[in-house]
Amino acid sequence: MKQLVIIEKLKEQINGKKVIAGVFYTFNFEVTFFENYLLPMFLPNVPFSDNEIQNKILWRQYAGKLPPVTVYCDFHAKGPDAPSLDYKVITIDIKTNKGKKPCFHPKISFILLEDWSMIVLIGSCNLTKGGWCTNKEVVSIIKLENRINLPHDYKFNLKKFFEAVFDLPDQEEYSKAEKKVHEFLKSSLYTDEKETQIDFYNPFAIHFTKKMNQLWSLNEGEPFEHVEIISPYITQGESIIRETFKYVEKGNLLLTTPYCEINTADISENNYKKFEEIGITWAKFIEPGKEKGFRFNHSKIYRFKGNKYMHTILGSVNFTEAAWNGVKNKGNVESAVIYTESAENWKPWLTLDSNPDIEFSDNQGDETASDSRKDAPNISFILDWYNNTLSYHLKETGEVSGKVLLDGDTGTILQKGKVTINLTSEWLEILSLNSTIRIRYNGEIFYFYPEQIGIESRPLSIQLKITDQELLNLWKNISIKDEKKSQISDLIEAYIREKTDKEGDLIEVESNTKRTLNLMASHISALINLEEIIFNPPSLVRDYDAAKELFNYYLYTHNVDTLKGYREMLLAMYKDGDLLPGFYWLLLEIIKKDFYNIKDNNAFLKSIRGDMSGPKSAHNSTIKNIEDEIEIVKTDLKGLKNFDNKIIKWITTELTKKNVS
Repeated sequence: MKQLVIIEKLKEQINGKKVIAGVFYTFNFEVTFFENYLLPMFLPNVPFSDNEIQNKILWRQYAGKLPPVTVYCDFHAKGPDAPSLDYKVITIDIKTNKGKKPCFHPKISFILLEDWSMIVLIGSCNLTKGGWCTNKEVVSIIKLENRINLPHDYKFNLKKFFEAVFDLPDQEEYSKAEKKVHEFLKSSLYTDEKETQIDFYNPFAIHFTKKMNQLWSLNEGEPFEHVEIISPYITQGESIIRETFKYVEKGNLLLTTPYCEINTADISENNYKKFEEIGITWAKFIEPGKEKGFRFNHSKIYRFKGNKYMHTILGSVNFTEAAWNGVKNKGNVESAVIYTESAENWKPWLTLDSNPDIEFSDNQGDETASDSRKDAPNISFILDWYNNTLSYHLKETGEVSGKVLLDGDTGTILQKGKVTINLTSEWLEILSLNSTIRIRYNGEIFYFYPEQIGIESRPLSIQLKITDQELLNLWKNISIKDEKKSQISDLIEAYIREKTDKEGDLIEVESNTKRTLNLMASHISALINLEEIIFNPPSLVRDYDAAKELFNYYLYTHNVDTLKGYREMLLAMYKDGDLLPGFYWLLLEIIKKDFYNIKDNNAFLKSIRGDMSGPKSAHNSTIKNIEDEIEIVKTDLKGLKNFDNKIIKWITTELTKKNVS
């Protein structure tokens, strides 16, 4: 068994190829980890870093290049933060059946590459920092290739599992990412088995005990010579232990002591001694040297040595009844890969654990068990950033009592059917920080990730501020050329370094003083420069797509260096008294006239083989927002005509120069 860093091995397997789809199954899901550690791997040329603030800004600029991604996780094991990028998260809540509430517990990653090969990771690691960075985990990494490496049983059972997972929630069609992955599994051709045979355990088809029985049958009915089991969580009953002893003699079954801390085992003393009496030999890994400190071993591995064959099962299956029962017997949804090879390859991984200092847990744990898990209501949410609305569809038939809680204990009454809520500016600010929707339903609190429409228009976090001069400097470096894009990224990185301390926290910056006429000229000049760059059709057809990306990014994405971010900055300057009302009004009118004229935009996109069908909703909502901002400042303006007569002549002169510095 090789020791490796999962992310580095994955990068090695991708080997610079473009990722065209990703589908992930996990029990626990941490959005911040996923968006700052895993997803950046799909865009290797973007300078993502360990700084979350920098990454948020960069994602606003490059989010459109993210391939289709879908994540499935357990409803009750998702993290508190909702996604801030445009990928799909499907939370699975398996209903309670006769007092048992199973979990969605598989850990699989499907990563499809542009050369129509697919990397499949199956193991014990959740999509969390612990799962990929700090715990000891086990993972199988296989690169599947049409006609080259596609073992029959592995592919067949994996495809059936993929289809069964899709049928768990109430949904009508595969996501974009799922369609691509399913097409690969459906259309790619099998290859002959190699010396080491590979299979996939599908809990929708059989329970784990039956799979173990199938392996035992290959041993011609004889007991296995050796069995090793590694599991961080241990059954609290005797049934699966006694079941295992049908296939191995007492004294030949080694089970790792489930340490949760140094010298502390997550098992009651009574169970520890009782299982020992039944025939368990408590064990630990054979390791060449001692590690510094304690690392939680989250691996789940089963090893069987027979007369001719040895079998290794690794994945998400803990040594518990819930993990072993199979879906049909109200067990968890699990995943595992099975390797079968010659028994001559057997080398023991475990040895006797005779720890005299061992202590025991008063409350023996189970990764998937929790008395607080209630059945979630059948409700879905859509957060529309274009129209500033939150819609939900509650499909329950029984009595309903509760609220959609948007701030503390306040909110709107929960109703059956389809409902749309118009969001206030306060609610929009709260949801821009974290879009998780909280509801009280029949006395219980539940959390939901909404589907987000127009997520690129989501208001920028109030943490991310930029001065007007910093923004205008960024605009000077705009280009569809890759080398210029990297210069912009460098400028953003420099901005982040200036605004954060050594720990990556934001440094408070005092607001600037009131702007002079020269500063007004620099704003006008920068807008002119931006307009010329965005609406200048490239001469080469190969640059058309980059020009469309530039157009959509600067006009419709909310980031520190886009027009939405610029307008937000202007509003803040105006409210703080740092921007004269007449000049604020003028800048808004220029933005509306020169950047959002539907005829001009249509003509430009047509010249680069595009149209306004894609950004239509974003365009309409942006126009409405600009007009609302203009109306607000108009109410504050007194003597507007005098202002016009006084300044329009100067502005006209500036607009005709086109090169004010």
